[in-house]
Amino acid sequence: MTELTVNEIIDILYEADGAEHLEPYYNYQDFKDNMLNILQFFNCGEELEEDEVRRSGRDTPLTGEEVVRGDLLLFDYYHHDNYASIEKIDSIDDVECAILNEAEFSSHYKSSIVLIEKGEEKKYKYNENNNTVEWID
Repeated sequence: MTELTVNEIIDILYEADGAEHLEPYYNYQDFKDNMLNILQFFNCGEELEEDEVRRSGRDTPLTGEEVVRGDLLLFDYYHHDNYASIEKIDSIDDVECAILNEAEFSSHYKSSIVLIEKGEEKKYKYNENNNTVEWID
């Protein structure tokens, strides 16, 4: 199973295709500080599960050294609500379902969905016409 620190994940997210998920954080330090304050984790390791994140952010921001476990990690960011989550997903089929569900219910408030597979961004394209996910090599 892949293990990444939160800092490593933030680096991957910052470099991910498309800059829409950075708005309004156009510089790395602002983006990192915001992510350390708001990121919420699901199924990524016990040490991260206990910390409830409220709309105003964490009482104590993450250090960035926390370890996240998972070969497939799905990042969701809602700029309007300043809400971000990372969820460990079990299979590529489950990832496709999650992306399709998000696309179906997404609104103009959602800024970004990024998939991290074994420590690297896995690029995809959502085909609105036939409601499918196309993987880009």
